[in-house]
Formats: sequence, C-alpha cells, structure tokens
Amino acid sequence: MSAMRMLRHKAGSVHPITASYCQMAVLRRNRCPTPFPPAQRALAVSRSTVIGAYPDLRERELLKRAQLVTAIEDALRSHAIDDLTARLAATIGMLAFEIGYDRWAAAANEETFSDHVTKEAPFSHSLDQHTIAAGAPLLIDDARTHPLGRDNPAVRALDVVAYAGLPLVTASGDVLGSVCVIDHAPRVWTAEEVAVLSDLASSVLSEIELHTRLTTRVHAALEVERDQLREILAQAPTLIALLVGPEHVFEFVNPPYQHSTGRTEAALLGKTVQAVFPELQEQGFIGLLDDVYRTGVPSHATETLVRFDRRGDGGLEDGYISFTYQPLRDAAGIVQGILVNGVAVTDQVQARRRLQELAAAAETERARLQQVMDVLPEGIVITDGGGRVLRANRVAAHLLGPGVIGRAMMRVEEEAAAREHLRRLDGTPFPDGELPLERSLRRGEEVRGVQLLLPGPGDQDDLPALLNSAPLRDAAEAIDGAVVVFQDITTIKNFEQARDALLATVAHDLKNPLTAIQGLADLTQQQAQRRGTPSDERIVTRQESIVTAATQMTALLNELLDAMQLEMGQPLTLTPHPTDLVALVHRVVDHQQEIADHPLQVEAAPPMLVLTLDEDRIERVVGNLVTNAVKYSPPGAPVRVTIARARDDDGTWALLTIVDRGRGIPAADLPHIFERFYRASNVGQMQGSGIGLASVREIVVQHGGTVRVESTDGVGTRVTVTLPMTQEQE
Repeated sequence: MSAMRMLRHKAGSVHPITASYCQMAVLRRNRCPTPFPPAQRALAVSRSTVIGAYPDLRERELLKRAQLVTAIEDALRSHAIDDLTARLAATIGMLAFEIGYDRWAAAANEETFSDHVTKEAPFSHSLDQHTIAAGAPLLIDDARTHPLGRDNPAVRALDVVAYAGLPLVTASGDVLGSVCVIDHAPRVWTAEEVAVLSDLASSVLSEIELHTRLTTRVHAALEVERDQLREILAQAPTLIALLVGPEHVFEFVNPPYQHSTGRTEAALLGKTVQAVFPELQEQGFIGLLDDVYRTGVPSHATETLVRFDRRGDGGLEDGYISFTYQPLRDAAGIVQGILVNGVAVTDQVQARRRLQELAAAAETERARLQQVMDVLPEGIVITDGGGRVLRANRVAAHLLGPGVIGRAMMRVEEEAAAREHLRRLDGTPFPDGELPLERSLRRGEEVRGVQLLLPGPGDQDDLPALLNSAPLRDAAEAIDGAVVVFQDITTIKNFEQARDALLATVAHDLKNPLTAIQGLADLTQQQAQRRGTPSDERIVTRQESIVTAATQMTALLNELLDAMQLEMGQPLTLTPHPTDLVALVHRVVDHQQEIADHPLQVEAAPPMLVLTLDEDRIERVVGNLVTNAVKYSPPGAPVRVTIARARDDDGTWALLTIVDRGRGIPAADLPHIFERFYRASNVGQMQGSGIGLASVREIVVQHGGTVRVESTDGVGTRVTVTLPMTQEQE
C-alpha cells in the first residue's frame, strides 16, 4: 500500500477555519501499479463546521458556503473523477488534491488508509499555496533548487522533489484550489502528463459545478421546508424551543414560548438557557437538559411547577407546564440538540384546584345541610329535573323505605297512585298530571298543603301526610329539580277525628232539643192564631221569631253535621224527590229579603222547573250563595238571581246564577274557595266559618252538578250552579 502524508494548516493562515485540513495523498509508482478502488481513494472534503468558522457572516451566506463544501465532497466521490484518477495514476503514479475556497480547504481522508504514515505541517508549507495564489499552473522539475521550493519545509518533510500543479478556476475566475502531481525524484513534466492533469482539473470543475447546482436545488427545497416548518412551529399553540449544543443555545423560539417565559425572541436566540434563565438551575431543569443531551433519552413531565423571573427583577412567578425534552440527532445518531415542547397549564391547574376547593366547601355545606335536614321532624326530599331523588333526610328515608336515594320519585308517585296507595284523604285518586311533584317539575307550580295517604313502611297502614312541593331553578330560571316536604299527620288526623266525633255528638244532642223547641213553638203559634186575640197576635209574632231562630240553628247544625261527615270521608246521604227549583229559590230569596237591606231580584225564564233533588240541602246551597252575595256587597247594592234551562251534548241542565256587585274575590284565593275552613284574604272582620262554600260544592257534586265561580276583586262575583235534569223533567 502507498503511504499518505497530511499537512494541517494553523489558525491565522490563508485558510483559518476551525479544524480545516490540507491533505495530500502520495501514490508511488512502484508500489501502486493500479489505481486505488473508490472506497480507498484518498479524496475527501474537510467536515469543519462552516457556521462556527464565520460568526460574522449572514446565515444565508454561511449556507451558501456550506452548500459548496457539500458539492465539492460529492464531486470528488464521483465515478468520473475515479476514472481520471485511475488514468493519471497509471500514467504518472503519484497524485494529490488540494481544494481551497476562501476560508476552507478539503483533501484526502486519512481514515481510509489504515497503514499510512501521517505527518503534519502548516498549510503554508505546501507548494499548492503558490498555485492557488497565482491562479496559474506551476511546474517544478526539482523543488530542492527551485526558488519556491528550496526553502519550503514540505520538500524536506514530505520528500517532495518534482511538483506539477494546476489551479481549479471557475468560469467566473474564482480559484477553488488545485490538483497536483508529485514525485520524489527530479522530473521533467511532459506535455502528455500536463494534459492528463489538465483534463482531471477540468473534470473536477465540471463535477463541482454539476453538484453545486444539484446541491443548491436540494438546499433550496430544504430551505423552503425549513421556513414552512418554522412557520408551523411559530403558529403552534404549544411552547416550542430548539436548543443546540451541550450548552443548550436557543436557535428557535415560537411566540407562545416567549409569552410564557416573559422573554422576547431577541433576548433568547443565540444565548444559553443558563444565561437567560439562571433561576432554572436550582429548580433542576438545566440538569435535566444536560441528562437528556448526554443520554439521548427523552424526558416528560406533567403539570410541573416552573418559576420564571418574568419581570427581570428577581421576583419569581409560579407557573405550571407539561413538557417534553426530545433529543435531536444527526444522521450518525449523535445528539446535536433538544426540542422543547410544552403546554402552559397554569390556568387549568389553578382552575382545578379552585374547583377542588369549591367542591370541598360544597361537600361541607352539603354535610351541614344534611345534618339540618335530619333533625327536622318533616320528611324532606330533593330531586333532579327528572324526579330522581338526590337527597333525603332521615324522616323521608323512614317513610319512603330504604334505597330512596336514586329512585325516580315521580315514578314512585305514579306507581303508588296506580296501586291506589297514593290517594287523597277522602279516598279519591289523584287525576292524571295532578301529583304534587309532577305539578312542580312540569308546570313550575308551588304546591302547598296537599293532604294525601302515603304507603306505610313495610306492612304498616298508609300514613296521612301533609305535602308541599316547589320547583328548583338554575341560573337561567329553568326548572332543574324540586323539593318536597311532607309531614306525618296521623296524630293530627286522629285528633280531628275525635274532634269531629265530638262535634257530631254535640250537634246531634243540640239538634234534638232544638227540634222540640221548634215543634212546641209551632204548636203554640197555631193555637194563638185560632184564638185571634191581640195578646195572641203578639204571641204569634214571638213564636215566629222562635221558629225562625230554631230553623236557622237547625240548618247550621245540619251543615256542620254534613261537614263532619265529609271530613271523615263519608259521602252525604241524600233524600232526593221531585222539587220545583223556581219555587225553592223564591222561598229562599223572600226570606232573605225580609232581613236584608239589598234589593234581591229573581229572574226565572221557566215559571216552573222540577228536578229530583234533596230539597233541604239544595235550599241550603241557595241560601249560602244568596247570603254570601248580600254579606259581601255594600249596602243597597242589588243581587240578581236567575234560573234557566240549558242543553248541551251531555243533556239538559238547570242553571242557577247569583250575581252581585260586591267586593269580589282576589285571584290568588279563587283556587281555594271551596276548601273547608278557607276564607278569602279580603273578608276583613266579616264573620264566617269557612265551611259554607265547601258544603255547597259537595252537595252540588253529589247531585251530579257543578259549581263555577267568576270574580274580580273590587268588582263583583258570579256563581253558576248546574244541576242535571232527567228526560222526564225536560
């Protein structure tokens, strides 16, 4: 194998690039009769870092120089150069290249010759420097006696005697370097040898130009991709930074990274992480970067606390970042830098912590609310918008049974109603859509004071309960739940039953002597009328007063007895018989006219209207309605009573209408006026029991009729009673 000798130029020479090489491969004729294979040919380009050698040049100029280096490397490896090298080696036997461009150089690579003897010398010691400097061919037969060679250390150090060198000059006149042939003995260079060397120089130039164009295109495409990538990274919402070298120098940062760290692009690029963010040293992040660069193992962190001196005054601000340190490798797999990719999650972390605090506070409040609910004697249930139980206190859990939480309360109501276990206290079922919780959730009603029977726990009897329900609304006023409060009123109902039984007994016991008084008064009145004396006339008048008072007292007791009977859930016992409604109304109105200071007017379209009625109770109905019209009207205000016949698809009806111009009934009271013991809010000091209208409604309903009230506060009231007529009565 041939020997190779290398000259390394020093800093400050013609080519002061860091670690650039001037290399020569000497091929001896007698030891290398055939050219080296391409894999062993001593032709290569120095791989110095061009950018590092030219810190004062613009980036694109540095890129241009790097492209030329790449083009020369590729050219010297081409098959065309291989062929010419083989031809020259066969003809001359010794060959060397020296490629120089401004501040860089390229030549043979000693790594391909394991058995070569290598020596080093400054670049200024080579004879090629004269060829490159003059830009013209240089032929030296004997360097030992030639003016340019006799004092050159290379002549002695490398045993260079004969030298022939041609410059590599581009079409624009730039000298890229030289190609030369050397010998260790004096030699006269023939024209043929110079021509071969010239062909080689031309081929090298052609290959360099070809590869320069190809390299320029490749680098242009790469530059476009590079710009596109930078634009993508700049627009990315995450924090992105590119760090190069073991010192972690910022080469690229996108706007989110700048915003998150409080530094501008100018303050970051070209500087190390340590220089810009010294506060990160104690936090361990710079050591983490060192580990990633050294080991090549990525590092990931989630919601990590990072404290930046954003204002530059030494004050550290807390922030949370989820990030990845990803090592970047070159083609050989060596780590060259680190890609930092992160997401600022400070707002999310703080929001989550705030939510956790609020959740803990809410849980504390819920626990406190549960304690308050549990000590209340009423059952309390809170449901969602679909009626599913979210919360219940101890009383509710006891009354509704185990596992009440999560149950669909409306379904429980509906199923219980379907089994007739959820009924009004009078035993009647709830109509469709009238269950209390259903009314609150679907219609937004506040339901108060509904009395019903709840299924008892286990095998126990149904429990009478007083129930209230109200809708719960969200911030947008939409119904999203309801609260139900119910109370076991068994004790109250037992007391009421005892009270009603007592009242019924008292009323019955009072009714008997009243009946006797009324009978005796009637007898005395009849006897006095037969005698006809003045004293007897006075007796008749007094007896009439006694009979009237006894009759009124009996009517009140009968009404009270009916109320007690209905209160105990028992229907009235009617004794119907054909009755002239017109005559009944006239009788009641005439009696009221005697004691009232209001003009009472009766208008009856038919002179007679016979219906099958319980005469006493219907008389009580008319009396109650006329009495109320008189009582709640101002003095002298008229009261009009009309009787008519009407027909519709359901049959023929008798219509009784009482109209007054009194104080009227407030709209809020209208839904409740037929409830027992309920009185309107505007009655003032007017005396009354609150059972009259309730009795009216029950009597009319049991006759198969209806009662409708229309009233305006301060204007007056219209009450319409409809009673059915049989076909015979029509």
